[in-house]
Amino acid sequence: MKFNAICGTPRSGSTLLCNILNQNPRFHASSTSCIPQSVRALSNLWSHSPEVKSDLISNRGAAEARMVRATRAMVDAWYADVDAEVVFDKGRLWNNQPLALKQIFPEAHIFACIRNPVDIIASCEKQHAKNPLLDTAQNPIQLTQVKRVENLCEPNGIVGQQIDSVQDLSRQRLPFVHVIQFETLVRNPQLVLDGIYTHLGEEMFKHDFENVENTATDADALYLNKFPHEGSGAVVVPEGSWQEYVPPELAGQVRQRFREFNQVFGYQS
Repeated sequence: MKFNAICGTPRSGSTLLCNILNQNPRFHASSTSCIPQSVRALSNLWSHSPEVKSDLISNRGAAEARMVRATRAMVDAWYADVDAEVVFDKGRLWNNQPLALKQIFPEAHIFACIRNPVDIIASCEKQHAKNPLLDTAQNPIQLTQVKRVENLCEPNGIVGQQIDSVQDLSRQRLPFVHVIQFETLVRNPQLVLDGIYTHLGEEMFKHDFENVENTATDADALYLNKFPHEGSGAVVVPEGSWQEYVPPELAGQVRQRFREFNQVFGYQS
């Protein structure tokens, strides 16, 4: 199995990308996966275990090799029933674990999907507007759009945490990490796929960008259907503009919050 990871920011095309990749019978691109959390749990367990620390003192090389083998065996077992040569495991916690992934699977690549932060927020607001009766706000101030967006963008927020993580991932300049911009994916999907196949050294496959089938099985209702995982039909640029869902003043605050991210990836408007 050739193991790779897909991660990035919310509402940035990772589901669409996985649906496209799954057209190739050699590929398996997962729905949102528990594997990066499982790797992190093992890492945390071992890092605090007196028994593991004792093993590290006795024979560091053997202990570290044992941890790598055990982690890889877990991942291999998880995908043992998948009839595909190349696996793309999708999970945003891979944003934060590139070196751990590389230690487990030295040949792995990471594909990080990103998008203009203002458009990410607009996409979240668009989904919220479809059913505002479902809202986890605990007090009136949290019902305001300003506070809702602030909560999304804070360092522990669904959007802010991931954008900050991708920014950190970019700073590391790791050669096996490849950024995929949503804007390029929807405008020129063939260019994106060409890049993926080149990085993987895989023979090109003729993808159908006009009839993409949804393969995601994420339980969106667990998140009140505010972050749906669905990308099917023709690959097209989404209709509408962020101005329909986010006031200019609030958009300015979002740009300021992610100023460095915008500069690095060329998002200036």
